Amino acid sequence: MIIRFATALIAFGTVSAATAAPYCADMLDTDNLEKRYHYQAPIYNDDQTGWIIGSNQLDINHRINVQTFVLMGQIVSELNQLGTELAIMIAPPRPVVAGQDVVDATTGEPGLHDIRKQQMNYWHMVNQLRASGASVADLQQVALSDSRIRNSYYFHRDTHWTNIGAAHSVLAVARAAGRTAELNFEDLPVVSTYEERGSLSDIVGNTCGNAPSPETSVLFDYSSSSNLGLLDDAPEVTVALVGTSFSDRNGRDSYQVSDAFASVLDTGVVNHSISGGGMVGPIEAYVLSGRLAAEKPELLVWEFPYTYVIRERHLRQVLGAIRSKGANEISSRTVTLSGGAGDINVEPPSADADLISLRMDQPGDRNIEVQLDFASGASKTIHMQRTRRVEEAAVLDTWWADLSRHSSQDIAKVSVKLREDSAATSISIGFYQTERVE
Repeated sequence: MIIRFATALIAFGTVSAATAAPYCADMLDTDNLEKRYHYQAPIYNDDQTGWIIGSNQLDINHRINVQTFVLMGQIVSELNQLGTELAIMIAPPRPVVAGQDVVDATTGEPGLHDIRKQQMNYWHMVNQLRASGASVADLQQVALSDSRIRNSYYFHRDTHWTNIGAAHSVLAVARAAGRTAELNFEDLPVVSTYEERGSLSDIVGNTCGNAPSPETSVLFDYSSSSNLGLLDDAPEVTVALVGTSFSDRNGRDSYQVSDAFASVLDTGVVNHSISGGGMVGPIEAYVLSGRLAAEKPELLVWEFPYTYVIRERHLRQVLGAIRSKGANEISSRTVTLSGGAGDINVEPPSADADLISLRMDQPGDRNIEVQLDFASGASKTIHMQRTRRVEEAAVLDTWWADLSRHSSQDIAKVSVKLREDSAATSISIGFYQTERVE
């Protein structure tokens, strides 16, 4: 079967807020929801528009601060030194793609959420990331560029993009990275369909017992649009993908992101995405597991959706992992923990350190809070996090954080805080120095 254009799953149109009829009115009240859904409440839903939108997807400020901008630039520089270009792939805001009329009808309150503010914040973030040196496609512009793309870009009752949205996004990312990339959507064969039950539909079912029907998206046959199938040997890997469930739905690439990259770039692609790994986990695991050094990709695609806000602590953890390779230890101490907490007064390292490392005597902790108290009286708290899915994907026994713009020679005290029920009884803290790439 040949698809002449990927048409809408559910047609867009002007919808009056007066017609709004929730699939499940109980989802508008936090008290009616299971605790695991509270962060999304109220969850707006409407059987006329067909959309379900959690409040966590609204009013997100995507802009990054100065220090975060600097750290991203350092990540780009460090990867460039390794011969790897960084491309950042951020799925755009669902409310913006849905449109103001759909958002008004789904919330039942016209004007409650002005998508223009969110649209502008995303645009600013893209330009900030570009200025840091990363290759970044404006996927919001891609989704809004054509009504047929817009209508089919996202599932309406799930948070993810469709295979159609993913394909258009991959093409834009490849082009933003300066690659010659083509994908003929007019003649791209469709071999089957993918059925998405919908994570947001599940909430309807769990709350009100009447989950909407699943949605479907086309599955493309990418082999016919590339030369890879004609090669006698496996193609050399030149692209690595580290992402979220958008690239690893249900433990597999259901939306064909890696297939699309392989097709538009005619190259080998490895997908190290981790569903449920968060924004930092997949790229951190890729670096610390040694795969980055072993594979040496020309292009590293870091994918995460717009609901993840890029913060300084995230980039310190990623930059620390990258810089840890080849770093030289200049001092270390061991802290005894009680109830997951401990602190020590430290002798300043003999030279200014770039990195701090932490290694517990027992693995399994997923959240670490490190407070650095300086002799000047100032302090800095670094939060680091990993998820269970990251632990399942890679064995990582050491945590790293970058200390850029903080003089380690002025550190007077280090305090560490884990969960009270942590199995760890001690933690080794090390200061390391490496040749910085600015």
